[in-house]
Amino acid sequence: MVQPSLDAAEVLYYTLGEQSVASLMSDIVALQRRPDHIAAVPGTQPWMLGIADIAGGLLPIVDLPLFLGLSAVTEASNPLLVVQPGDLHMGLLVNRVLGHPEATLQYADMDVPELFQPYVRCALSEEQSEMLWPVFDLAAVAADPRLQTVCV
Repeated sequence: MVQPSLDAAEVLYYTLGEQSVASLMSDIVALQRRPDHIAAVPGTQPWMLGIADIAGGLLPIVDLPLFLGLSAVTEASNPLLVVQPGDLHMGLLVNRVLGHPEATLQYADMDVPELFQPYVRCALSEEQSEMLWPVFDLAAVAADPRLQTVCV
């Protein structure tokens, strides 16, 4: 099956640990800076950082790299991807945002690290470039049973 190309504005590049990934902007409700105050929730997994007041509502904040088994996000400047797959509304901290692609994107095949495989829906490549970007499915992350049960 031939996949259509994507406009660069439809995709956001960011990093999880050292791995560069992409997500569809349609999966991201908002892109914000890390909240100044995150209230810890006792008895939860280490990657569940707590809850924060975002736009007048309480939002669970997850350290996405730590959830995936990578090193924890430690910088106060780390960006927050706000996602709302279905009824679940959450903030996912990532290492850094790289921006939008500079060219039209085409679907491609690639091998992805094993730890990302449950969450990668496909790969993208920019026209005139050898770079491949695994497309990280944020709804698949939110549906992970480990995320549904955050208590230790």
